[in-house]
Amino acid sequence: MFTQPWCCLGDFNAILCHDEKLGGSEKNNLSMNHFRRVLEDCGLSDLGFEGELMTWNNGRGGRANVQERLDIGVATSEWRSLFPGYKLSHLDFWGSDHRAILLNVFPSLGGAVSSNNGQGFRFELALLCDDECIKVVACSWQSCNFSGSVESFLSGLKKCGTKLRS
Repeated sequence: MFTQPWCCLGDFNAILCHDEKLGGSEKNNLSMNHFRRVLEDCGLSDLGFEGELMTWNNGRGGRANVQERLDIGVATSEWRSLFPGYKLSHLDFWGSDHRAILLNVFPSLGGAVSSNNGQGFRFELALLCDDECIKVVACSWQSCNFSGSVESFLSGLKKCGTKLRS
């Protein structure tokens, strides 16, 4: 078991229970038990989420459609105590058969996922189509004197968001 705070999220290509699958053949109980056991052995537990349950879709129609919650966030109790207000959100399928997932460890500082309400900065997918975006991000971070602290990170993030918005 790990003694340091630890959080891991992404495509685990496994589900924890039968409710996390729609369509196709039923998952083997043994594979779900193994996945739960690995998480337990590592002291990790499911972070929960906001949004749609299923994070993967095979894209087929009708009875051939299969959906599963393959993308999850897990963390140790030590990590949870460091970030008690965290929020994990299942976003949309942006050019992938998997939903994007977002872990916000400081949701009270702004940057809501579902609506911006004029607070914080919300990254828009369209920025990836703009050739200047990478230059703006690089210049913003190079000029922010990032020291590795949470405060300097948040300052750099705010500066970068301001430059991207303009």
